[in-house]
Amino acid sequence: MTAEGYAPPTTLARAQAPSAPVAAFIGATLGACLWLWRGHIQRSLLRLTRRHPSLKRLPSDEEARRESDEDVQDVDVLCRLGLEAIKVSRHLQRAARIPCAEIQDMGTGQVGGHRTLDGKTVMRTMSPHFVLKPMQAGTRGIKEVRFYEEIEALREAGSLGMLHAMESFLCEYYGVLLRPMSSDTASVHKAGHYIVLKDITHGLRHPCILDLKMGTRTYEPDASDVKKRKEMDKYPAQEITGFRFVGMRVYNALTKGFTFYDKSYGCSMPPDSVSQGFVNFFSNGNGLRVGVVRAVHAKVEALIQCFQKQTRYHFISSSLLIVYEGADTPTPNVDVRMIDFAHIRCGEMLDSGYIYGLLRLRDTLAQILEEHSTSADHH
Repeated sequence: MTAEGYAPPTTLARAQAPSAPVAAFIGATLGACLWLWRGHIQRSLLRLTRRHPSLKRLPSDEEARRESDEDVQDVDVLCRLGLEAIKVSRHLQRAARIPCAEIQDMGTGQVGGHRTLDGKTVMRTMSPHFVLKPMQAGTRGIKEVRFYEEIEALREAGSLGMLHAMESFLCEYYGVLLRPMSSDTASVHKAGHYIVLKDITHGLRHPCILDLKMGTRTYEPDASDVKKRKEMDKYPAQEITGFRFVGMRVYNALTKGFTFYDKSYGCSMPPDSVSQGFVNFFSNGNGLRVGVVRAVHAKVEALIQCFQKQTRYHFISSSLLIVYEGADTPTPNVDVRMIDFAHIRCGEMLDSGYIYGLLRLRDTLAQILEEHSTSADHH
């Protein structure tokens, strides 16, 4: 017996079998799509190699064998993610080749994020100035790559619109590194997929780094009750502060060394101590870097203007990375970037949780500037 409206699989297959003309049409259409897709990949490769002089085209099999015989160490950058896992407007495809690339553990340069069981950082750096971020498993990693790819597609099409100003707050994206391997058998490099981004600390002698987890909540709306409770328990005051300190490192000009703060520092921070947390970050032993605070305040204000206009994305459990040169400089050397998009969601309204965090951040920095208005302006 079968339920009404349901056909057995064999019957359904026979009923849906296309006729010969339809099958021919489908075949021709697929062929045309594959031809167009191949052209799109070639254009993407050309754009990518033009964007960075150290990148070159993916070699042919014959070239690869010849280079292998010459014992030249190379790293293939390749991302091939199917369309089944998540609906996207175009195929996620980036390919390039970086010759003689040196990959190493990021070490103390990673102030937030996950670490391995033996304490090693999961982030990598690759010469000359790339950061390799492990691509998370499942749809989380695909979401993050999709976000970078969508921004690329919108930019190339001239359709960024309200997102144009926000683009300057994103790390430059180069693609996905597939299974980086080293000829050194003792290497700790692990096979897998890594998102390749520009290292914004490149060129800084003493980079000071602060990772802020932004927003009033760090869980997605459809998360389980267990997941929601787990996230809220990390820092219950985040609904009040709008962000939390994930980690930071600060250069001390007197000791010529760094002070490190891990996630326990932020998770145990009372809301009324947030201002002091920023004072600790912006001080270098000689006093508060007022010029640096002022420059960061200006960038946060600009980012607020972006968020008050864009409704395309909601950034959940995303971080804001604040970086500055620890050594005194004639003018402040500051950068502010948005990172971590594994939980990004599309939306139709303003991202109120993230905006609230930005407003609280701006006001806190303004308060610090007011309280130290008579201090020497150390850059």
